[in-house]
This record gives sequence, structure tokens and C-alpha cells, in this order.
Amino acid sequence: MTAFFTAATGSLMSTDTLTGNNVSSITDNIIMLRYVEMQGDLHSVINILKMRGSAHSKELREYNITSKGIVIGQSLSGYEGIMSGITRKTSETIDEKLIAEFRNFIGPAGEEAFDKISSDGISEDAVTKYIESLAADKIMHQNDVDEFKKRVALIFKKKEVRSTNPVAKTEEAKAGKKNNFLTHLFGGD
Repeated sequence: MTAFFTAATGSLMSTDTLTGNNVSSITDNIIMLRYVEMQGDLHSVINILKMRGSAHSKELREYNITSKGIVIGQSLSGYEGIMSGITRKTSETIDEKLIAEFRNFIGPAGEEAFDKISSDGISEDAVTKYIESLAADKIMHQNDVDEFKKRVALIFKKKEVRSTNPVAKTEEAKAGKKNNFLTHLFGGD
């Protein structure tokens, strides 16, 4: 038997406690959804706070609910203070780095192309497939495609190197795939 509980806070931006009445001790999984202010805009953020028996990612990620379902974005690794409600940008995000490469290789239409790809959730595979389609459609020379793919791979690899959870990386490597709890919970591949 599976029970699914939700809890709402009385505050829009922050909360002093995440669970009332010590509910955390009897739950196996806690997923936090919250609004945060970043650069003058309100964003939806998801975080897996607790997943009993799993070396899960503890990254904060932006998410959007679309007609296709929930779309989990990249890690908000370029920001700090998100949980406190006082968000500060500390470096370029993965999306910003990717957009810069799209502009570099594709030109002014690069940002529009990136937006189209990211509407379904950005991943290294999705970007690589798009880049390969540019060669197949003879829009870009193979040498440029290879360089573009190499730079995209570096952006995703640098993000992985910064991971603060070596246990999760070891488990993922053993399994040969990313933790698919969210995919299982929200549906998808």
C-alpha cells in the first residue's frame, strides 16, 4: 500500500519548518516544491529532500508544468541562497553556457533553437541529437558539428565534476543511468 500526502505552508517564499508534527520520521520520500525569486522573476523549484535508502541528487532544479507534464530543468548550480529566500547568482548556469555556445555556432537564431529544445527539458542527449540534425540537414559542416558537440559535452561534464554527492555518482555509474525516481513518479520514459 502506498500513501501520498501533501503539505502546504502558509508562506509563499519561505518556511521555518518543512514538515509539521515530525512527519519526516515516518515518511520515506520528501519532495519539496517551492517558489523562489531569482533576478526579479518568480520561479518554481523542485528538490528531493529525502528518499530513504537512495543516494539521490540533492540539487535544486527549476521545473515547469506543461501540457506534456512536468519538465525538470537543469541544476541551479549558478545560484546560492535559494532555500533562504535570498537568492544570489554566483556564476553562469548550464543553460546560460549552452545558450552562449548556440549563439556562437548557430548565430542569432541560436537562442531560439535552444528554447525549442529546452521546452521538453534540456539534456546532453537532446542537444547532441539537435546538433547532429544540423549536419544531416547540411546546415552545418561536420567539423563544426564535432566542435559544437565537444563544447556541449564539456559543459555537462563540468557540472558533473562539481557534484557534491560521490555516492550517488558511484551508484549511477553502477546502474549505467541516472536515478529515475522522478521519471517513475511523474511518468515518462
